Amino acid sequence: MTKVGVQSNEVIYNSVLNAIAKSGHRRAGEQAEKLLQEMITLYTSGKNILVKPDVRTYTCVMEAWMNFKSKYKTSYHTKYIGEKVVSKIDRILQQMKQVSSTTGNMDVEPDIFNYCMLIDALSVCEGQSSCNRALGILDEVEKAYQAGNWKLQPTSHFYNSVLNVIAQSKVPDTSKLLFNVLDRFEDRMNNGDFRIETDTITYSIVLRGMRNDVCDEAAVNRAESILHLILKNVEKRNYKLSTTSFNNTIKIIAKSDIANKAERAWSILEFLKKTQGLQPELAPDLITYNWILHACSLERSEKKDFNPLKTLEIASKSYTELCESQNLFPTSATYSLLLIICRRFILNDFLKRNAMEEIFLRCCYNGRVNKVVVQEIQNGLHEMSFENIFANEDSMQKLPHEWERNEL
Repeated sequence: MTKVGVQSNEVIYNSVLNAIAKSGHRRAGEQAEKLLQEMITLYTSGKNILVKPDVRTYTCVMEAWMNFKSKYKTSYHTKYIGEKVVSKIDRILQQMKQVSSTTGNMDVEPDIFNYCMLIDALSVCEGQSSCNRALGILDEVEKAYQAGNWKLQPTSHFYNSVLNVIAQSKVPDTSKLLFNVLDRFEDRMNNGDFRIETDTITYSIVLRGMRNDVCDEAAVNRAESILHLILKNVEKRNYKLSTTSFNNTIKIIAKSDIANKAERAWSILEFLKKTQGLQPELAPDLITYNWILHACSLERSEKKDFNPLKTLEIASKSYTELCESQNLFPTSATYSLLLIICRRFILNDFLKRNAMEEIFLRCCYNGRVNKVVVQEIQNGLHEMSFENIFANEDSMQKLPHEWERNEL
């Protein structure tokens, strides 16, 4: 550019950095950092005072690393790449803070968007350390804003990003951590501390994180109330609601330690059906029915007032509805769950055998037999004869192709 009489400035450099960031090239981060270093050298040496790096410059370099992470998000190297990107973005953020504090150059002082990028990068790195780091950043940003740094005014996206890191972390007591941050978010919103507002994304993240936890009665109650908040939010803003939030709530109930979880899971399905009146395209899917069956199979029989007949009734209704739906079909998981339910809750051996044989025959007819289904037959009938199902136990090892045709 100099050769043709055009002098470079930060606008031109930032435009090039932006192009590099959006390229998705595997070496975009390295190229962007190299260009940043070139700008710093030119400016600090006095060779070109028009290429003074600003917050946009550093942000483009961060984006180059973030897009590198996104490109490889399905790779088995995801965790390694995530940790590498976190270290790069964190180093750039620290560099911005150091330059702004030592030189008084507020043009490079990091803003809330830069902190959001660091937290978004942390979401790929599962584990306690990423969770602790996100909570530490939350404390740092809130304190800085309250101390007068208006550039770090927390946003809804910022809180949602922190919640997302916790939801992805799969640490023990995930639900408690999510509730702590959500309560903090809602308190700030209700007190008018920041111009923020919880939304459907907020509550969906919380439910998604809770499904990896073993929840108690209080947590399950809160999950159900969050589902209602999502519906209220959707109605208020005329958004489209997906089945995912209902399915996540059913998963939370199924994996919890509460009593009568089958009935609670079924009540969520009933709520979903009522909601169809507002959004006709909303409908139960295979995940919905299979997780209700999961809830039945995981029912705590030692709990007070447990009713096995009610559990069997809900399992039967779930399977019937699934079979009667136009676009849904039972899978091997469906049949294996039904076999578990029969094994656990039908106490009469004769009735148990008849029920399990009927389920297995339907599974064979639909070509959905696999090793898990066969194992559940063995678990349920291990003390009884197999002659009505298999010629002998050796024949279990080699199944007819017709039985497993839809599983291959």
